[in-house]
Amino acid sequence: MSAKHPAIVYDHESPRILVADVTSGQLRPAAHLDWLVLSSDHAPWQDSLLVEQSRRPPFEGPEHVPHAHHVCIRLGPSSILEWRIAGERPRRQRVTPGDVHLTSAGVPMWYQRWVGTTPRQYRQQR
Repeated sequence: MSAKHPAIVYDHESPRILVADVTSGQLRPAAHLDWLVLSSDHAPWQDSLLVEQSRRPPFEGPEHVPHAHHVCIRLGPSSILEWRIAGERPRRQRVTPGDVHLTSAGVPMWYQRWVGTTPRQYRQQR
């Protein structure tokens, strides 16, 4: 599946970590605003590095393409993460505090997360 690569729109008033939706090509923030805990959006170095801390509930996101390299560090409790990178088969693993995940710019990815349970148990609880 090939991703559309729209131009990066950089809003100096409110910079956010942006990803492009693979289906529509539309840019959107990597995390919903109501999940955001901390942001470096007004730091003097915001034009070269953006840092966001978010508290994400269990969710499934659409396939997207990051416009910049992402480094994600797990701070919260363990959970199950299922992901697919560049159309490969889905993978599943338990992520624990301190785990680091690197995502390259321009590589399509999809993921979903469950808290403290297996995907099947989570779907049954919903």
